Amino acid sequence: MNKHGYEKNIITVEELQKYPRTFEATLGDIAPIFEAESYVNGSIKKIRLDQFRGSWLILFFYGSDFTFV
Repeated sequence: MNKHGYEKNIITVEELQKYPRTFEATLGDIAPIFEAESYVNGSIKKIRLDQFRGSWLILFFYGSDFTFV
């Protein structure tokens, strides 16, 4: 146990703040502008989010695998 009475595998807020956070989207957030490769009509194509400004868009990410859905 540490000086606060917690098990050793629990870290403090101060220790956690040393590590950068990834973007976590919540309801109402504006998506950051980004460029990525996309599967479009049978081929891989680079797209930018701002190409779709003013349109409805569904973003689907599955970063652990490149299996076509």
